[in-house]
Amino acid sequence: MIKTIGRNKQWIDIHPNRKAGRIRKVVHGNRETAQRIVNSLYEQYYRGVFGWPKESTTTVAMLIDLVLEDRGLKGSVGEHDVANAALWNKLIGTKPAESIKGSYLKSLAKEWMTVPQKVGGRKKLMLLEAGTVNKRIGFLMRGYQLGLEAEPKLVTAKPVWHQLKENPPKSGFVNWPDFERLRTHQPEWVQVPSTIGHWSGMRLDEVLGLERIQVTFDHNKQDVTIDLRPGETKNGEPRFITLSGDPYEVLARWEAQTLQSHPNCKYFCHRDGEKTDSIRYQWERSCVASGLGSWKNPTAKTQSLKGYEGLTFHDLRRTGVRNLRRAGVDQKTIMLIIGHKTTSMFDRYNIIDEEDVRDASRKLRGYIQSKYQNGNSGGQLVDSASPNTPPNP
Repeated sequence: MIKTIGRNKQWIDIHPNRKAGRIRKVVHGNRETAQRIVNSLYEQYYRGVFGWPKESTTTVAMLIDLVLEDRGLKGSVGEHDVANAALWNKLIGTKPAESIKGSYLKSLAKEWMTVPQKVGGRKKLMLLEAGTVNKRIGFLMRGYQLGLEAEPKLVTAKPVWHQLKENPPKSGFVNWPDFERLRTHQPEWVQVPSTIGHWSGMRLDEVLGLERIQVTFDHNKQDVTIDLRPGETKNGEPRFITLSGDPYEVLARWEAQTLQSHPNCKYFCHRDGEKTDSIRYQWERSCVASGLGSWKNPTAKTQSLKGYEGLTFHDLRRTGVRNLRRAGVDQKTIMLIIGHKTTSMFDRYNIIDEEDVRDASRKLRGYIQSKYQNGNSGGQLVDSASPNTPPNP
């Protein structure tokens, strides 16, 4: 029996027989919704599993643990995973997993993107971008998916969530002449991490965390090798990078100075023998001085209030990927050097610009001329000028 008892409220009363028991419930929705529920219950009765679904006792924290366990088995637990786990455990960890609805996630996403938040260990409050919100909520949704795949299932459904549209990947680069000019405006202790970042594509936290024992020099070959240990990289995997030329000269000179002035210093990037924790202020000033950045409010009293915009240290990482690709290094090797585990992440950094298009045109011209001149094109290439003149693409 179905009886309407209010706006979008229906009373259902089902009793197939004495053995099956009786179900009396208020359901929210129109009469059609109630009828579908009744039909589903009768289907259960005919299968011999009649009964109102029991509420799950699974908490959000249990799903979060599943994600960490899953990524731990794959050897891919990163610092962002730990941060996301702590975030969700603090927000809703003790709540029943099936009490979390899509509307809650939507409101949370709106709050993160419109109300300044404290992110990680940063003191400055900031608005979250769509990509960061997608990663946070994606971490939680992965927990629900693992809960559905568990045997027996830990949840019966997951919240409805549609990923937000993300901004196009950033495309900042710096060419070599501009980078050289930038370094002339930096103190030497900032030149060192900048040089490593430009030539290796390493992340800033990886660079500043380098210990001297991880940087080895071969003065005969005039190269320097940087050895990143397991657990010290964002993806948790070790990698090593060998550099020569300009980076060898800059880093070898710095190491020689360190041996004389601060021989007991543990870290390669240091300031007067103390570990370099940040180069933000010096970076911003040098970028503005070299024309690679600017102040939004140049008359403000403090540098933080001036509001910097322009080249970032992470742009050196994009520059590293582009330079390696242009140098003809294969994609797999670039991914190993840079530390990208997926081609999708590599593609976000592998941005094609106008110079790449010109280079493609030059290569095409050279290919066609070579095929024509060698006479093995498989078909004669001609243009309106002369049958003996290579075409001009």
